Amino acid sequence: MYSLSASAPHCERVPPVCEYASEQPGHYFFDVGVVPWLQGRQVKPGTPEFGPAFETWLLHELVRHRDCAGGAPVSHWRSASGFEVDFVLGDHTAIEVKPKENVARRELRGLHAIAEERRVKRTLPVSLERRPRRTGPPS
Repeated sequence: MYSLSASAPHCERVPPVCEYASEQPGHYFFDVGVVPWLQGRQVKPGTPEFGPAFETWLLHELVRHRDCAGGAPVSHWRSASGFEVDFVLGDHTAIEVKPKENVARRELRGLHAIAEERRVKRTLPVSLERRPRRTGPPS
């Protein structure tokens, strides 16, 4: 049996935006495909492993940009009423990850809530939808 520590170099810690309800950091392991591979499972769209893998991949791209190009700090946000956004870049961009092809407006309520409460300049849903689209407030 092996034990993985969240303080090891194979883990990225994403701090919360502290003035809001969520005080626990998010932890993203460097390669979430190791365990499924050891178990003989594939990480592909539609499998339970795909969502965390897709979100982790995006986080690592954001962290790489932050580290190499002087990008904004990466954090996550959760409101006192339970709305949540996966990643917040500095005070300007909120990103919600939805690893599927059809995203309903109601699934983006966290982006609308942070735009109202935090007044980020931009909200960005990232999904597997084939065409770009504009999203309005949830209905």
